[in-house]
Amino acid sequence: MALIIDAYNVLHCTHVLPDWCAIHCPAHLCLALESSRFAHQRCVVVCDGAPKPLDIEYTGPVELRYSGHASDADTVIEQLIDADHSPRRLIVVSNDRRLMTAARRRRARSMTSEAFLHLLVTPSKRDADHDAKPTVVPNPDYWLEQFQLDPDAPPPPESEPEHEPDIPPSRGRAIAPPRVPPSNDIPSTSGGPRPGESEIDYWLREFGFTDGEEKI
Repeated sequence: MALIIDAYNVLHCTHVLPDWCAIHCPAHLCLALESSRFAHQRCVVVCDGAPKPLDIEYTGPVELRYSGHASDADTVIEQLIDADHSPRRLIVVSNDRRLMTAARRRRARSMTSEAFLHLLVTPSKRDADHDAKPTVVPNPDYWLEQFQLDPDAPPPPESEPEHEPDIPPSRGRAIAPPRVPPSNDIPSTSGGPRPGESEIDYWLREFGFTDGEEKI
């Protein structure tokens, strides 16, 4: 699976990410891709024009392309879509309707910039499991020393549980869960989202994140 990313379309979505993980230039975007769930996929980041004087130089594994002054990013992305030999395994990241139409024409899929940014900063299940289960467990004496704990000290007294307010029993009527309005505005050629499924959940399912193992 490969991604073609409309760089400035993504960078202009400043309302999605918190300030601590904001992405300010194409090089930051490429670096974020290196440490994301897309790290092992072919990623092409396409920018308008030429590098700006204050942009950080990037030389990593993500393919960073500039359209030059004689063309624009949309034209370059359309050419990449038309030249791809496996368009069904291609995802075009942009909110531009022109590029969504170009992707649909070749049976490729399109992802909005907002959904892409959410996936970019969400750790994959594989990474989450790795962080949650360290492979090396320190010696217990290490933690006793770090926190200045006495192993022979008596345990603290148990505190009494807080009083919970009385809740009147229901009278046999089950409370139905709130209905989630269906979302029908996500273009896709692979069946589309399920009823009531958000775009983020749809792409998480497409990448296998909700099924245990990732498919990309």
